Amino acid sequence: MPLLASCSEPENAGAMIHSSDELRVRYSLAGYEQTCYAVTVTQNGKQISGYVLGASHPAVAEFEREARTHIPEPPPPPPPPKAVVPAGEKAELPEGPATFAGLRLVDVKGHRVDLDSIRAPNVVLYFWSPASPRSARDVENLDGVYEQFRRKGVEMVGIALGVGAQRARRAAEQDEAVWPIAADSGAIANQYHVNLDRPYYVLDSQRKVVASLKSSSEIGGALQKLWSRGGSQ
Repeated sequence: MPLLASCSEPENAGAMIHSSDELRVRYSLAGYEQTCYAVTVTQNGKQISGYVLGASHPAVAEFEREARTHIPEPPPPPPPPKAVVPAGEKAELPEGPATFAGLRLVDVKGHRVDLDSIRAPNVVLYFWSPASPRSARDVENLDGVYEQFRRKGVEMVGIALGVGAQRARRAAEQDEAVWPIAADSGAIANQYHVNLDRPYYVLDSQRKVVASLKSSSEIGGALQKLWSRGGSQ
């Protein structure tokens, strides 16, 4: 089994993985012909990170078995105090969460997603409503954003509000999202004091909120501004 540099480029294979190699699955990504798994492999005492397609490795197969019988994680711990904008500064971060560190989810395919374990330095975490045409239209622009920035170390995680897992999964498949999508009846949004007027959150490597945005069209500018300040990249 080849170890890939990315899920979308199966031709760019690095090391070959054998069934006897020690392998740890960090998370999975739906939307490809085969499910793509972010993994860390130990070979000759060295750890190598990358991606594999399909569940042919025993450790990946075990990950899938656990996911199918997995009981969703308990509600996330209480979030830290809301972000405070110093007096005189532009309120880029309105009242809302200061961090999503420690947030763990079960996506619509039953896969566990731990924000702290995602290898990418930056994560775009967004909340959206499949029942809202305006929200759904804005989410459609994320394909272009993801293609533009994923090679620079950006991953995405979506949380569909007010719908069950089946409807959220249908919406994700319709949008052909290749990143994890979870369903939320409102518990996560309420617990983290999510500002639904600015539902796109750019997170740094510590999963602290560095920007809270109104639209998907603002994500690129927020990432460029973060990197220009010497932030995660």
